Amino acid sequence: MPSWQNGASKMPKQQREKLQRLFFGLIHRPTAVLMISISLLGMSFIATQRIQLDLVPDGMGSSEISIRASWENANPTEIEQKIIKPLEKELRAIPNTDSIYSVASEGSAEINISFPGNVDIDEVYAEISDHVERARPLLPTEVDRIRINRQGMSSIPIMFTGVQFPDMERGVAQDLISNVLLPRIEAVDGVASATSWGLEPLSIRIWLDEESVFANNIDIGALVVRLQGDNVSSPVGDLDASNGRTIIRVDSRFKSIEEIENFPVRNGFRIKDIGRVEEIRSAPEFMFRFGGNYATSCNISKESSANTFDVCNRLNDLFDNVLPNDPVLGRFNFSVYFSQGDMIRDSVFSLIKDSLLGGLIACLVLFFFLRSLPYTLLITLSIPFAVLISLAYIYFSGGTLNLMSMMGITISIGMLVDNSVVIVESIFKKREAGKSLIDSICEGPSEVALAIVTATLTTVIVFLPLIFLTDNRQQKVIAEAIGMPLIVALLAALLLSIIMVPVAARFIGSKDKDKAKTTAGQIPAFMTKPVLAAVNWSLKYRFRAATVYVLILMSSSMATAGREMASAGEQEGQISVRFSFVDGTTLHDGHLEVLELESQVLNSGSFKATFPYIETGCWFTRRGGAFLIWPERPLKTKEKDKLMAYLKQEMPKRARTTYHFSEEMARGENSKGNDWTRVRVSGPDSFVVQGILDDIRRRGRGSERFMEVSKANELNREVLVKLDRDRMSRLGVDSQSVLGNIEWTMRGLMVSRFETDNQEIPIIIEYDSPSNPNLNSLKEMLVSRKNKIVPLSTFAEFTNSRSAADIRRLDGKISDVIGLKSVTKDPKVAADDIQHLMLDVELPEAYSWKISGGYETATADMADLISAMALAVGLVFLLMGLLFNSVILPLSALTTIAFAVLGANWAFKLSSQPFGSMEMVGMIVLAGVVVNNAIVLIDRILQLERSGQQPNEAIVNSVNDRMRPVFMTALTTVCGLLPIALSEPSGGVSFKGMAVGIVGGISVATIFTLTVVPLSFSLFRDFGHLCSNAFASKPLK
Repeated sequence: MPSWQNGASKMPKQQREKLQRLFFGLIHRPTAVLMISISLLGMSFIATQRIQLDLVPDGMGSSEISIRASWENANPTEIEQKIIKPLEKELRAIPNTDSIYSVASEGSAEINISFPGNVDIDEVYAEISDHVERARPLLPTEVDRIRINRQGMSSIPIMFTGVQFPDMERGVAQDLISNVLLPRIEAVDGVASATSWGLEPLSIRIWLDEESVFANNIDIGALVVRLQGDNVSSPVGDLDASNGRTIIRVDSRFKSIEEIENFPVRNGFRIKDIGRVEEIRSAPEFMFRFGGNYATSCNISKESSANTFDVCNRLNDLFDNVLPNDPVLGRFNFSVYFSQGDMIRDSVFSLIKDSLLGGLIACLVLFFFLRSLPYTLLITLSIPFAVLISLAYIYFSGGTLNLMSMMGITISIGMLVDNSVVIVESIFKKREAGKSLIDSICEGPSEVALAIVTATLTTVIVFLPLIFLTDNRQQKVIAEAIGMPLIVALLAALLLSIIMVPVAARFIGSKDKDKAKTTAGQIPAFMTKPVLAAVNWSLKYRFRAATVYVLILMSSSMATAGREMASAGEQEGQISVRFSFVDGTTLHDGHLEVLELESQVLNSGSFKATFPYIETGCWFTRRGGAFLIWPERPLKTKEKDKLMAYLKQEMPKRARTTYHFSEEMARGENSKGNDWTRVRVSGPDSFVVQGILDDIRRRGRGSERFMEVSKANELNREVLVKLDRDRMSRLGVDSQSVLGNIEWTMRGLMVSRFETDNQEIPIIIEYDSPSNPNLNSLKEMLVSRKNKIVPLSTFAEFTNSRSAADIRRLDGKISDVIGLKSVTKDPKVAADDIQHLMLDVELPEAYSWKISGGYETATADMADLISAMALAVGLVFLLMGLLFNSVILPLSALTTIAFAVLGANWAFKLSSQPFGSMEMVGMIVLAGVVVNNAIVLIDRILQLERSGQQPNEAIVNSVNDRMRPVFMTALTTVCGLLPIALSEPSGGVSFKGMAVGIVGGISVATIFTLTVVPLSFSLFRDFGHLCSNAFASKPLK
């Protein structure tokens, strides 16, 4: 035997005797083992009764923080200049930001700040809040509400509820919703906030008579400042007295509308003398319908520490049982059209059902091979025992039972019996060799104990790079949520196999030696003969066999060619079809369009007969909206395809309305797996950026490489007012007063807020002019100059123009995206087509382009996972090196990983399964699983060589000895995942791809483990022998 293999081939006699004494001591202390088992099971059972359900683990989400601010009726240019830029300037001082992405749209500003995955998001949140407060004095007074949110599942409302009021006057209904219903919902334990969409916004309007203002020479600017400064409540000091300290507070807040009317403008004048004050409701910007009627949408968010499933159950009870019996609120109709609680129940319980079915199939597989009901039941006990221990870990670690943790347990179901199978098989072999029951229980497990410990640790160790070494927050959370329950379950199963299975085998095993030889069923000859023949041929013609196996591995490139990237699933329980209106559409016009579309399609008899399990709704603004479809149950892929095909065919062609069945994905920055490839163009000027995008759009539509190009961004009609500074100087007109006059006249100015018991109502001052001012009223607007007034047209010119409906910025530059859908589904080919297209696009200086989102983001994520897999394989190699005390032997076991990847790739190809991050996580799991059988096989080869057998004879006999446990462990793992692999994805997070990859990889790797590992062992053994001789022949200097 070569010296390089001495450490690997000799198990110290003392070590073997220690293990035998361990098993001998265990089987003679059955009561102690039973008590340990009962205590563990009891603790676990109690924990499972208290574990909480959730949709996803805490911390799930991106490392982004969003800032949102509203400025009613402000156009995108104003939003950019007066909100976005001051905030960006302040936020750029924050260190370690990846990007700052801003969108200025009509009436709102949004800024998304991305950070590396390893930052402390709580600390960053506090720092952003501080910088926003520093920038607040630079913002318009109307922008007094700035919302800062962490991007993640915790920021998504847990429930959306439609509220209809068919038999109630609209104003009364809206007051009840704002003042009674929302506080009632917020009183539910665990609810953080409840807001309503679709309400007509309430405000207090100070209508100034323009003629009276100018006739009496009223300074509007001074009036605004006084209104803003007088409506306050603030502490100003304190008094020290003998009975204690008393705080002094000045409270000058308005208590009634009459108080506002009597507010002094100047000596002898009050607001009511030059105008009027009234409380009104404005036309809403957003309309919501469901069930064919108008309604409001109530959005409910939970407290960060509350359990989603429990809060949703309490809310369901409120809407189903409590509110319908309320004498006031019972007049409303409530319909919950989205609930995370329903998603949790459907998704988690679906995984539980699949796990139970997989476990049952694994039990049948065991019985087929063992033909012994007692031993089958003994091994099967590994499943509930390990699962209960894993659930106890989740509970005591403060986690929740969610989709990810349940998937980790589901993956482990088939693996939990592996160690017990090997232990029982080792006992069988000793019994068939004529050993007594006690000797078999002591000697058999002692020979495989180290091998199964190492095999289990290889599966455990592959999760370490994902959990501890990745900077991607979401990948880390997913890996920990899936990996830790799986790891604990495998370690619990290992504990059961080593401590409890041998003890139980003493009481269920037959003491009759002749009967013991037929304890287990034999593998059919049609399974064993081809495998043994292949092994003998491989050992006889090693280089021919190696060539064949290499050629087989090369077929993996065929499987990956044209691979489709997995798409991010749509929000489960809801399907939306977006539509847009032409320019100039009013809210009333949109109302008529929606009624027509509903009557012809969504409320038609044909639709209800074809899809009786679907409810529909709709939201829309002046620009467009979306039809919302809520199935009673998650739709399968074929059902969803049928629904979308029906809508595409039946939606009527309308001059005012355009439908978008997929185009909304074209600008989705975070969408990784859809068919769109996005090109981002950045530069200093928005008009130049849009011109470049138009050029790309024209070239893309003329290219045969792209089947679809996203449409141009919507443009707003605008009137440019150009001021003549010379004329203004001669007339003595100040530009700031001109801007203020235009603003007050066109949209009014929010000066303060009127506080009530339930809400704060904005106070808006404006001229009492027609509700829809036109260009003539703008030209004739009067502007004060000292003691005279002049029309605006005296010193201004007016031109019609167009501007972007929204302005997008990235890291301080104007930046926008165009989407192109390639004729191929291969994202790399699509990216190459983009590169080819952009060769002919000329960019001015200071402008740039790049492929954004989709392919770029998915490639970066995949690169991180590939690095994690490489590190995981390295850790597996080191662990096997410790077991075998050899550098060469682990390499023969690693060959199974290559064939596992081959099997997974072909499984994806044949099942048309897209490939994404979740599938890559499955491949990493494979790296730790498939080497288990190789470890057990190599360990058996070394045992037989130590017993004196020739190398090739030991290899063939070890394959024959380990064939049954290899097939059993592989089939139980595969069968445990089959229910998920064969299921139809129903939206949300889908684990089908991961299951398909693991099933395919283990199936192929198992076949080649029994043939390629013996060949690799033989080749690497000879290679090690050559190296040993080469180094031994060189004398030391």
